[in-house]
Amino acid sequence: MATKQPAIPEISDATIKRALVALKEIVEVGINRRGDPLDRFVSVRTLKTLIVENAEIVELLATGHKHDPIELTERSADPADPEEGHCKIWQSDGTDSGNDGDVMALITAGGVTKTKTLITF
Repeated sequence: MATKQPAIPEISDATIKRALVALKEIVEVGINRRGDPLDRFVSVRTLKTLIVENAEIVELLATGHKHDPIELTERSADPADPEEGHCKIWQSDGTDSGNDGDVMALITAGGVTKTKTLITF
């Protein structure tokens, strides 16, 4: 859970102590003396060490992430309708929607479900 940080009040004689207490708390959370460690400040030096000195991250930033190929197994029946805002993709064996080898999509959007051929084999 994120550390709740206090608001810093306007500075006046009446609010100086409250302002200093709020600033102290923000600094202590930021330098990881208290609170959730996920709320600490991150320095440019830390980022440089994590990113520039990590060959894997540098390669990902330079070339992008490479994914393994997606393998689809033929289906003899269309899948059940996906829920609103979702899509299912499969390879047909020609028994139900699509011809043998076609890559199909079943899409539900706006309360309507449609089957479409993505690739005709």
